[in-house]
Amino acid sequence: MHNMNYFIPNDTFDNAIKNKEKGVLKALLIGIIGSDPTFATSEYAEATAYVKATSEKLNGSSINLSEPYIEQEDEYTKTPDNWDEEYYRMLLVWYKDNYADERLTNIKSVGKEVYKNKLTLGKAKRQNRLSPQKETVNKTSTNTHSPKKAPVVMAAGNDVRKTRLPIGEWFKQNWKWVAAIAAVIAAVIAVIAIIVCLLSNK
Repeated sequence: MHNMNYFIPNDTFDNAIKNKEKGVLKALLIGIIGSDPTFATSEYAEATAYVKATSEKLNGSSINLSEPYIEQEDEYTKTPDNWDEEYYRMLLVWYKDNYADERLTNIKSVGKEVYKNKLTLGKAKRQNRLSPQKETVNKTSTNTHSPKKAPVVMAAGNDVRKTRLPIGEWFKQNWKWVAAIAAVIAAVIAVIAIIVCLLSNK
């Protein structure tokens, strides 16, 4: 517990541990991975250790989140030259659905490759931790020509943390809902048209 540098315990974690809510804990832990896809910090490992230690303290035994590997219905694989952010997000979704230890190794490999040249929240945390004095100098500096900060990337694959998707990507991922809503709207319009026709014929 003394080695915790990045993970900050909170009531959400503690309540989930106390109530043995495995689904909530998985989502919280995967949210950490989504914010640090290159594992630049030790936050995920710290959080996992915290869940184990705190569950032993509160419940008398550690919560086992690990599951046997089960291939998901929509699961697919990509070769390293085709790895991208969408594939990484799907890896996190499948990890949440099937919290198998084998998945984490692949998630780390893909995340480190896909996000190696992108600024993530994890990288920013590590950078701030390694250079606190430099950060203080920058805040007090009167230099108005400081470079713009690169956008921070979140790679969430769950409902805890989400990034805003481009509209085309959003439609691609939610086309079933869009189609269902469109069908309902079309049905309502058809009913209204029928009612108008019946009323106009009276």
